[in-house]
Amino acid sequence: MHFFSLRAFLISAAGLFQVTQTIAQIADPIPESPANSRIILKIESFVQIPASSGSTPKARINHLKPMRDADNRVMVNDLNGPFYVIENGGPTLFLDFDVEFPNFKASPGLGSGFTSFAFHPDFANNGLFYTAHSEDPGSGKADFTGPVNNAPIALQGVVTEWTATDSTASVFAGTKREIMRIDITHTIHGMQEIAFNPNSTAQDDDYGHLYICIGDGGATIKGYPLNTARLDSVLGTILRIDTAGNNSPNGKYGVPAGNPWASDGDPNTIDEIWAYGFRNPHRISWDSSGDGKMLSGDIGERNIEEVNLIEPGNNYGWNTREGTFVINPDFEINPSAGEREEVFELPSDDASYGFTYPVSQYDHDVGRAIVGGFIYRGSSAPLLDGCYLFGDIVDGKLYFVDADALLDGTQTEIKELNLELGDEETTMRSLASDSRADIRFGIDSDNELYLLEKRQGMVYKIIGARNESGGGGIDPVEGWQTLYTFETGDISDWNIDLDAQDTVQVNGFARYVEDPFDVGQGMVLEVNPGVSGQGTHHVTLDLPLPEELVVRDPYPETILSTLYFKVGRPIVQGAPGELDITWGLVSSKDRPSDGVFTYGNYSVLGRYELDGVMDIRDGGSYQNLTFEALYMNVWYEVWYIINHAANTFSQYIKGGSAFPEQTLVYEGATYRNQTLFDLDHLLIITSAGNAAKPKGKDSAYFDDFFMDVSGANLATPPLAGGFENSGNVLNISTRGMVGSGDDVMIGGFIVTDGPQTVFVAARAQELAGAGVPNLLPDPVLKITPQEDDSTVIIEVDNWEDDANQAQMINDVWGGNPPLDIGSTSAAVVITLNEGAWTGTISAADGSSVGGLCIFEVFEVNDN
Repeated sequence: MHFFSLRAFLISAAGLFQVTQTIAQIADPIPESPANSRIILKIESFVQIPASSGSTPKARINHLKPMRDADNRVMVNDLNGPFYVIENGGPTLFLDFDVEFPNFKASPGLGSGFTSFAFHPDFANNGLFYTAHSEDPGSGKADFTGPVNNAPIALQGVVTEWTATDSTASVFAGTKREIMRIDITHTIHGMQEIAFNPNSTAQDDDYGHLYICIGDGGATIKGYPLNTARLDSVLGTILRIDTAGNNSPNGKYGVPAGNPWASDGDPNTIDEIWAYGFRNPHRISWDSSGDGKMLSGDIGERNIEEVNLIEPGNNYGWNTREGTFVINPDFEINPSAGEREEVFELPSDDASYGFTYPVSQYDHDVGRAIVGGFIYRGSSAPLLDGCYLFGDIVDGKLYFVDADALLDGTQTEIKELNLELGDEETTMRSLASDSRADIRFGIDSDNELYLLEKRQGMVYKIIGARNESGGGGIDPVEGWQTLYTFETGDISDWNIDLDAQDTVQVNGFARYVEDPFDVGQGMVLEVNPGVSGQGTHHVTLDLPLPEELVVRDPYPETILSTLYFKVGRPIVQGAPGELDITWGLVSSKDRPSDGVFTYGNYSVLGRYELDGVMDIRDGGSYQNLTFEALYMNVWYEVWYIINHAANTFSQYIKGGSAFPEQTLVYEGATYRNQTLFDLDHLLIITSAGNAAKPKGKDSAYFDDFFMDVSGANLATPPLAGGFENSGNVLNISTRGMVGSGDDVMIGGFIVTDGPQTVFVAARAQELAGAGVPNLLPDPVLKITPQEDDSTVIIEVDNWEDDANQAQMINDVWGGNPPLDIGSTSAAVVITLNEGAWTGTISAADGSSVGGLCIFEVFEVNDN
C-alpha cells in the first residue's frame, strides 16, 4: 500500500517551487516533430448528428461507445444534452439531459455539459448504464469539494446511474439515481469521462468497477494550485468505484478493497482514488488484447501533451510537472518562479519525488491539446493492429505509437497518420471546415474505431489503412536513407570472409572498382569468389545496419520497410560469369558460432543464379522471377518490400529490355529463416559454380544500397553521391566517367523549370583516397548547349583559380565543398536556362593522357 500524509505532500510541493527558480527555462522542450508514417487511414461517413446549436460547433459530440446490447448498437452523446442511439444508419434521440435535469449546465463549454457515459458490461440483462454531467454550483450537496476552503466553485460534476426497463428500446424508459456529486473550481477540466474496463468479466475483481476521470477543475490557472494534485482531493484524479457496492461515505456506491488507498487507515486520503497528478485526463482506454494495459491522454498547459500508462497508486506529476519537465504550479500568484508558458529541466534529485512520467509526449510546436484514443484491435485495418491511435483536438492531426513499446521509463516515438475520404486525401481540419478541428475517437463492440468532429457534428468510421509509397503528400525520396554507396571511403564497415568453405586459398576478393558496364555508375563494389580445386567456395560479406535502419521486432513504427540496391553481372571472354549471387537481410541473433553467416541464416533472400535467372526464396524453396536469363552488362534495380510482422516480403525489378519499367515480380514470399529478432545485417554471398573456371569470370557487382524503414517505398533513391549532400544542392544528372586512354569525356544533362543555378564538376583527384587508379591528372570542364557545341558558355580548369567562383562554390556547399584544397579538379557554379546541356571534359594539356574522372551536376536550391 502507498502511504502519503497531507503534511508530507505539502512539504515536497514547497520544495519544487524553489527548483524552478534556479533552473533555466527550456525554449523548445521537444525539438523533434513526429515523422510522417506514410500510412493512410481510409474513412467513410458514418452518421450526421443533429445540430444542437445555431452556431459552430453545431453538435458537441464527445464520445461514441458500444451500447453493449444484443444488437451491438453504438451511442453518441452531445455535450449540449442530447443522447443518441445509432441504428438503421441514423441517430435516434435516446434521452435529453436538458430535459432530465433542471439545473443542467452546458455552458460556457469546455468542461461543462453531458460529458460522458458508460454502459454496464451486463447492460443487455440488467439495463444499467452511467452518465456524467455538470450542473450549476449549489444544485445539490457535494460528496467531494476542494480542500482549499476559500477556492471558488463554478460547477458541480454528477455521476448518475440509470436502469432501463427494456435494453432493446430506442428511447429510454426507466429510473435514475445520483451516486456521486463533486464541486469543481472552474468551468474547465471537470468530470471528463467515465468508463468500465471492457476486458473484465464477471469472475474478475475489476468487474462492474467504474473509472471516473476528473481534471484539476481549473484550480491551477485560477490560482489555487493546492486544490489539486493531492490525496485528499478528487481534483486531478482517476477514481475507481464499485457500482454494486454501498460502503462509500454516501452509501450510494462501493469502494473496491483493491484500490491503492482503500485500506491505508489515513483519513487524509480519499479511498476512491486509483491514480492522481493529472491536469485533464482526456480519454482512458484498455487494450482488448495483449497485456490489457490502460492508457490515458492528459492535456497539458502551454507546452506538453502526454500519453500515460495508467497504473494504480501512481502520481503523474501535475501540477509540478508537465510531461518530463518542471512547471511552477503557482504561476498565477508567483510568476517570477516560472510563467505558465515556461517549463524547466528536471532537478538532479527528481527520483525522490516518485513521479510517473508519460510514455510518449509531444510539445506545442506540434499540437495544442491531446485526445486519447484506443489501441487498434479491429479487423478493417490490420496494418495498425497493436498501434495506439490518438490525435490533437485543435489541429486535428492523427498519430500512433506502437503499444507494445509503451513501457514505464521510456519515451515511445510518435508517427503521424494521413487521411483519405473516398479517393481524396484530406485532413480533419478540412472536414471540419474550421481552423479548430475538435476531434474525438470512438469505438464499437468489434473494436473498430471512429473519428468524431464537433464543428459539423459528423462521425467517420475508419475502414482501412494502407502504407503507400509517397502517401499523404510525403516525397518518397525523402524516406530513403543511404546504407552504402561506393564512390569514396573503404570497406572496413563490412565483415568479409574470403574462403568460407575451402581449406585452400581461393584468391577471392571484394573491392571498389570503376563501373564495369561503363554506364555512369561511378565506383561500385566487385565481389569475386576466386578459384579452387576444392569445388564450391564462397566469399561472404555482411554489413551491420546502422541503428536507425534496423528492421525492428517488435516493429515500433510501421509494419513495412524497404531495401533497395543495384546488381549486375559482366560478360567475360564472351560468356557470362558462372556463379551464384545471393543477398538479403539477416539477424545477428542467427549468426553461427564461427561468426560467418551462411545461406541458412537469411530471412529475406534473393538470388542471381548460374544461368542468369533471378530467383526469390519463398520459405523452403527458390522461385524463378524472370524465367529467362537477364542480360549481362546491365544494372538491375531491386526493391524488397518487407513485412517483418508477417515474416514476408515482395520484390520489384527494373532494368534492361525485359523490365524497362518497375515491375512486381513476386509478392508475399515467406522468410527462409523465420525470426522474431531484429533484421540488423545486410548479407551478400557469392559462390563459384565451377572449380575449374578461370578467375575473373565470376565477379558480381553491387551499388547504391538504400533503406527506408518508414514504409513501402517504390521511388528511386536520390543518385548515390561520392560526397555528402550539403542540403543546398540536389543531384539532377547521372554520373559520367571517362576511362583510361580516352582523351575526352562528354556528359549530358537537362535543366527543367529554368533558369536554374547548378554546380557542375569534373572531379578526379578527390577519388585517390578511395584507391581509384589511373585518375585524370588535370581535367578541364567546358559547358555548351547540346544543339550547338560550338558555343562555349564557360570553360574552367582548376576550381580555385577564380577567387569569386571558389567563394560561390564554398557558399552553396555550406563551407564544405566536395573538392580538395589545391585540387586540379574543375568546378563551377553557373545559372543556365531551361534546356539540354553538354559537359565536355578533357586533359589540361590537350593531349590524350586520359584517366578516370567523374562528371557531376547538382541543382542549387534557394535555401
